[in-house]
Amino acid sequence: TSEIALICLYFISVDDSTQTDVARFVSKSDNIQDYLNADVLLVCTSGISTSAILYATLHRQYPLINFSRSLGIENLERIMRMPNRAKLIISTANLNPDEFNIPVISVQPVLEYKDNYRIERALHQYFPQLSIGQERSLDKLVAIVKRHARLTDEEGLRAELTSYLYPLNGQENSVIPAKKR
Repeated sequence: TSEIALICLYFISVDDSTQTDVARFVSKSDNIQDYLNADVLLVCTSGISTSAILYATLHRQYPLINFSRSLGIENLERIMRMPNRAKLIISTANLNPDEFNIPVISVQPVLEYKDNYRIERALHQYFPQLSIGQERSLDKLVAIVKRHARLTDEEGLRAELTSYLYPLNGQENSVIPAKKR
C-alpha cells in the first residue's frame, strides 16, 4: 500500500476533499507520516545531507520541538498539500516564502551565529513552551543559590544566568547594567 500511495501522490492533485484520505494511506515506513507530524520542516535541495546536519543540531538544542528528518524540495510541495502540523520551514535551499502558508527561514547548512539567532527567535515565537522552560529553569537555579548562599542581587543573578544559559535570547538586551553599590 505504501507504493500505491506514493504513486497516487505523484500523479494526482490533492484537493481539500481527498487530503485526509490520501494522508491516511501513507504509511510510516515512507517517513511521510513523520513529516506530517513534524512541528518544523527541515528542507534542503536533495533531502539527504544539509537538512540532516540541521536535524542533528536543532534536535539536540531543542528537544521539546518535533523536527522533520531530511526533506527534499521535491517532497515539500506534496507534504504541504496534505494536512500537517508544521508551523515553520527551515531551509538550506532557496525557497520562495510567498509559496507557503507558513514562515520560511533560509539558513546555511552549518549554522552561523546569525542563523542561530533567527532560528531561536522564530522558535520562541511559534513555540512558547521554550520560554516557559527557561523561566522554570532560572527559578530552580536561583532557588538553589538561595539555599546555599546569601543572595544580595537576585535580579542581577537572573540577568547573568539568562545571558549565560540562553545567549541568543534578547540580543538587544544583552548588556547587563552594572550592579549598584
